[in-house]
This record gives sequence, structure tokens and C-alpha cells, in this order.
Amino acid sequence: MKYTSTVTLMALLLIGCGGGGGGSSTPAPTTAPVSDPAPAPTPAPTATPTPTPTETPTPGYAPDDGLLAQDAETSEQLYVEESFTFIATRKLAVTINLYHSDEQEQRVEVYAVKESADLETDHSLKSGSLIAMGKTDANGTWQSQLEIPAHYSQLLFKTSAMGLENYRFVPLMGGEPEYVHVAFEQE
Repeated sequence: MKYTSTVTLMALLLIGCGGGGGGSSTPAPTTAPVSDPAPAPTPAPTATPTPTPTETPTPGYAPDDGLLAQDAETSEQLYVEESFTFIATRKLAVTINLYHSDEQEQRVEVYAVKESADLETDHSLKSGSLIAMGKTDANGTWQSQLEIPAHYSQLLFKTSAMGLENYRFVPLMGGEPEYVHVAFEQE
């Protein structure tokens, strides 16, 4: 009986409040919605004369010798050569071919090395930084697009076949993108 009276009370409250949807219990008027009037046609644009740009003289680019002798306190006091670019990377299209008897799926590594690096004295590659790594395909070829810092002047390519490590230094010549092809032949 206790639950029956609670349920009855709740049902009466819901019916009395209009079904719990908020607002009043009187139904909303049933009028057809009024559509917005069609927009007025836009007039065709009229031609306006284009103003001619006025030539403003470009200030000279020569630096102030007095400011060059001291540290700049604001960015307006800095001097940058006209030919300076802020590009700090360059793109390489790299292809490595292995011509060994067992050339498929061999690991290849690409290192950035100092210009003074020498394989005769630096077998542990202490002067290099690993920048890319991969495996050759079934034909013994590895191809990749690399984006490297622009200041790198040479790369070292390393591969290991049957426990023997092979190295190739490759100087970078420039160009965008630069194409680098390295071939490891059977020795």
C-alpha cells in the first residue's frame, strides 16, 4: 500500500505539471510557422577605380657602424644580410643498394658525421649521430626521403652483412632536393 500511494502521487504530479516537459500545462498554439520573406536581390557591383600605389622609397640596407659595434637592445637594431635565409633544413632523396649474396632485409643506418671524421680512427662512430635507420627490400634496396639540418656536409652510411660492417662516407653537394645514391658491392 505504501508503494501504491507513492506511485499514484508521482503520476498525479506528472500529469498535473504537463508531463514533466517544463513550462505550463496549456498546449502551445497550433498555428502554421511563418516563413521568412525571400531575400531581396543584390544589386550588381559597380566598378570602382583602383588607386595607384604610391612609390615609397625603400630605406637603405647598409648597417649603422655604431650599432654593429655594440649589442642590440631591440630587434630593430639587429642587422641581417639581405641574402640570409632562415631555412635550417634541406631534403635528401636517399637510395642504398646492397650487392651481396644475401642482400634482402639487411639493416642500414645513416649517420651525420663531423667533417673531420675518419673511419681509420673512429670505428665506434663517436663523432656521428644516427639520423635514419631501415631495412632493405627483397632486391637489396632501401629508399627514403630525409630532411636533415642544412649545416651537415657529409653522411656516413653503414650496413652489416653476415656480421661484417661496411661503411661509406658521402659528401653532400647541395641542391634541393639532393639525390644520394650509395652502393655496397660484394668485397
